Amino acid sequence: MKIIITSLAIVISVGVFAQNALVLEKNGKFGITTDFGKELLPAEYDKMREIKTDTLDFYIAHTIGTAELYSYNTEKRSLFEETQNQQFSTIEAVYSDEIRGKYFYGYDKVGNKFKFTGDGWEKLKTKGDFIGGKNQDGKYAVCQKGEALTDYIYNGVNAELPGVVQVLNNNGWQALDTKLKPIYDQSYDQLWTSKTHPAVYIVRQGKNWGIFSTDGSMALPMSPLRNPEKIFEFNGQSLAELERGYAYEKGGKYGISDNTGKEMLAFTYDDAYAFAPKEVRRHSLEVVAVAKQGTAWKFFSEKYKEVKSVEFDSWIGLMGEEALVVKGGKMHALNLKSFEFERSPFFNDWDQNTSVETDNGHEGLVSPQGEIILGFDNDQVHVAYEDTDHPFVIVAKNGKDGIHDINGKQLVAHNYETLYELCNNGKHYFAMGKLNEKLCLAYWDEATNKIVSVTKPIYTSINCYGKVENGFSATTIDGDTVELDLDGKVKEKK
Repeated sequence: MKIIITSLAIVISVGVFAQNALVLEKNGKFGITTDFGKELLPAEYDKMREIKTDTLDFYIAHTIGTAELYSYNTEKRSLFEETQNQQFSTIEAVYSDEIRGKYFYGYDKVGNKFKFTGDGWEKLKTKGDFIGGKNQDGKYAVCQKGEALTDYIYNGVNAELPGVVQVLNNNGWQALDTKLKPIYDQSYDQLWTSKTHPAVYIVRQGKNWGIFSTDGSMALPMSPLRNPEKIFEFNGQSLAELERGYAYEKGGKYGISDNTGKEMLAFTYDDAYAFAPKEVRRHSLEVVAVAKQGTAWKFFSEKYKEVKSVEFDSWIGLMGEEALVVKGGKMHALNLKSFEFERSPFFNDWDQNTSVETDNGHEGLVSPQGEIILGFDNDQVHVAYEDTDHPFVIVAKNGKDGIHDINGKQLVAHNYETLYELCNNGKHYFAMGKLNEKLCLAYWDEATNKIVSVTKPIYTSINCYGKVENGFSATTIDGDTVELDLDGKVKEKK
């Protein structure tokens, strides 16, 4: 595979027949042209892949949710129009992209499954699984055994999960059961499974989160939950950990409901937090939640009976058998058994300012004496080089990163995509961008307090290796590993 760099695009050359078909990237989209400049496919696809078989090379042109196959010709033509003995005109792989060895599996518009070997298509018997079929107007139906079970009214179909058929409409995804009846009456953007309980699903739409199960035992409505990433953890938590209280805002007030949506604490409070069941058990706590009313914070038992009322400014988070809270502009520890303020033993481990995460998912910077250096309104606060004499802080706020000194003074404005510190060789180097997607190598110019990129965002990972002066190891979007010098130039392989 030869990579040719031009002033307009990155072109990957692939030999097919007598001429070359070129995969063209332009403005982040992909198409196919000939090496004589004739367009075969416009650059409007999200990804383009070449598949080689014993008898034929062809391309898979991906758009969101589908993958269409094309062979090389002097005109843009579907591979299936060229294939011999076809009884249909087009096959598209819908939510599958199943490539196994030399075979590619696809489906026709009513869900019949086929295997392509390079010589032609072979119709396969299926087990009656649901599949998405797509008509000529680009709309989808839920299909089974070659029959459309619904009208072609959806923007997408995903039937990969057990017991759930997901259909995409203009408001988002909707979950149907195997009888194609709604399981959960609210739309969502994303869905996660619980590895330890496959019948339970966690869903998100925007900033709202919910839970449903195929057996109807869980049905938490879409709600703006407190720190959902920390609640769910997305690492196969047990069903018991999902059977808990969930604090969220409704009608301008906070309260708590269980995993079925049943109200446990009335939605009449100014703020509220529900504790993780495993933390309650681990530290033998008698309280499971806290809610603010006026200037007082009220603590509640497992049956949501008030146990204690304590005055402080704001809640930070649960820390063992203590709560970290803000009182009088400083961070304090509140013992949740005696309900007395005390100096937390966690403070004794700190010898410099340290980042602290709150139960609402935000982070701040706090001194060993509890002084709040950076308030708890940041997306993330990361102390870099904390074990050196010159630590600094990477602060993410409103989706952009900046740099502060260890005492909170802003040095670099919050104008940059995510910064990952790499190493220091007279300059602080970073991988900048989206991890596993598009990263560039950059450094902090301390004279101007700006981040300067030295490569284009064409890597999925960048790492220091060996001695710092040797440079960096990087992985390209195509999966190739290259070595970069400190100026971001690719080193020649020895």
